[in-house]
Formats: sequence, C-alpha cells, structure tokens
Amino acid sequence: MNFLGIYYPEPEWYQARIGLVTSSKVHDAITKRQKNKAGEKKLPHELPELAARANLKRQMIAEMLTGMTTEHYVSAAMDWGVAQEPHARVRYEYQFGANVEPLGLVMHPTNARAAATADGWVKENGLLEIKCPETYTHLEYMESGVIPSEYLDQIDWQMACAGPEIEWCDFVSYDPRIEAEELQLFVVRRERHQQRIEEMEALVNDFLDELIQKFEAIKRNAKKQTVSEKLRESIKQARGQYPTDEELGITEDDIREFA
Repeated sequence: MNFLGIYYPEPEWYQARIGLVTSSKVHDAITKRQKNKAGEKKLPHELPELAARANLKRQMIAEMLTGMTTEHYVSAAMDWGVAQEPHARVRYEYQFGANVEPLGLVMHPTNARAAATADGWVKENGLLEIKCPETYTHLEYMESGVIPSEYLDQIDWQMACAGPEIEWCDFVSYDPRIEAEELQLFVVRRERHQQRIEEMEALVNDFLDELIQKFEAIKRNAKKQTVSEKLRESIKQARGQYPTDEELGITEDDIREFA
C-alpha cells in the first residue's frame, strides 16, 4: 500500500490531491453522459457530457494552473462529523476487536494521477469509511440496512487505490448523541468487486486523458496568443506607433509572414 503519511485536513493533504482523481471526485469523473430523454434514441457518444463531469474538469484544471485548491463549504455539522471520526474508530475497534490505524492519502498502485483517503485501515485487508451524520440520517441508514448508493463508487475507489490486498471496506455510521448505545454504531460491509474496480479504472483513465488534453490545449492557446501579441507589437514598432491594427493595415498574412 502506497500511503503518503498525509492526513485530512492538513494543508499538505489538499495540496497533494491537485490533479488527482480521488475518491470524492471519482463518481463525477466516471459518469460520462446524460441519459436519453423520452422518445430519444441517441447513441452514447451523441449524448452531452454531464455538467458535473465537465465542471470537475474545469475545477481540476484551475487547480493545476494555479496550484491552489478549490474551496468547499464546510458546515458546523460537517465539522462535528470530522471531530467524531476518531471516536468512531475507537468504538469500532472495541465492538469488533479490530486493530484500526488512521489512513491518510493513498496513491493508486499503477496510476500516478489517482488516489484516495479512507478513514481507517483494518489490518491487514480491510478499510473503513466513516460517516458521522445528523441523527435522522444515521437512523435512515440503519432503517435501510444497506450502504447508501452515493457512497459505493467512493468505497470501491478506496479499495482500488489501496491495492489488491484490500478485500473489503466497512461502511460505518456513528452517532454518540443517541442515548441507546446499541444504536450508536451502524456497520455494513462491502466486499471487493474486482470487475467493477477494473471498469472504474478504465473510465478514470478516459477522464484523465480528456483532462490532460484540455489542459495542454489551454496552455497551447495561451502561448499562441502571447506569440501573436508579440508579433503585432514587433510589426507596430517596424512601421511606427499606431493605436490599432486596422490603422496599421496589419493582416493575418502579415503576422504569418513575420512568424
């Protein structure tokens, strides 16, 4: 397991994730296209890209160009949940007799632009994904008895990045505010689905290919624009100072000639 020893919410954790498809981003990265509307029969490649996927590309490119991470809103409830995670790990260890270590950012074993952060490593072959939600949400999880669908891609990507030795991940919901202790911890296990992981890895590669192409195209266009501006300035200096290209009679053929 290639873990970096960088933990949320350290500043280094945010910095290290720039340009990487992480477990919090993977769902948007691999969900490519909108679905056909009623009566439509468009082929998959004819359907428009989902807005969330397009926005993720822009966000990641912005971070790659600036070296600064995108800020996300953090509510008081989210802060409370983060503060409760260590207590949830201890409670899990006590209830299941397990040895759990905090697990920071883990790099994918073969893809240098992919990573994940699980909430715990259950030696030797398990992970934890811990949620400390509002009480009504915790009770909803318990009532359903299954892992909420919005977390499945996140959990599968954590197992993919942690490596083939990881065989399962326990989804943990914890709420110490409930007086009845037997209701405070809810745990559901997800076994490793290798076929699904391989499908996700292929889709992430597609996304990263598109991301890098778009990133390089932006840099090329910016460079061309800079070169064009320099050429126009050179022509102005050669012919005299005039305020506009139109007054100078500068054409695109002129620019190509000087280039």
